[in-house]
Amino acid sequence: MDEEALNCDPEATIDSEDCIYECELPEASFEVVGCDENEFTVEVSISDLGNGAPYTVSNSVNDETLVIDEEGTFDVAGFPIGDVVVITIESTFGDVCTVTSTELGCPFSIDEENQLSLNVFPNPANATLTIQSSGNAWSSVQVIDLAGRIVRDEQIMLTSTGVVIETSTLAEGDYLVRITSEGSTVTEKVMIQH
Repeated sequence: MDEEALNCDPEATIDSEDCIYECELPEASFEVVGCDENEFTVEVSISDLGNGAPYTVSNSVNDETLVIDEEGTFDVAGFPIGDVVVITIESTFGDVCTVTSTELGCPFSIDEENQLSLNVFPNPANATLTIQSSGNAWSSVQVIDLAGRIVRDEQIMLTSTGVVIETSTLAEGDYLVRITSEGSTVTEKVMIQH
């Protein structure tokens, strides 16, 4: 047995080509799909397995796992609206061959019963975006691209005079701004143009 091989296969020998010495990561992409009123699904696409297959696909929200040993598209489902999930693809040889997604979430969560009174401007925005509230409250402000990735996440005090959010580092395009305060959530669509 070759102790330096990543797979440490007891049947492998140094000369047999069964030993894996360097991990070739799988080529994977992650996309939020299937957002509905209660839950969302993440689609995991693997276009190249690398040399670490089979892989275990797990997530940061629940204990469900999926074993993948072929290329294709796989759904990881059942995440509650409002949750943020990180998907991890890990080789069964250990954590030497691991791919991890960014934080993913469904951007379409709106609590219509307890709407916040907000004003988000300018739209389109260039370098900054201002958020005004009818009162003062600590709030979570998330800027989400249309693929469902959270690109900015801040805890701020909303005020009637407004709070400025820096947008100059964001790529041009459409985004959703999700603001949660005192149990209420509002989502506004904004465009960034530089």
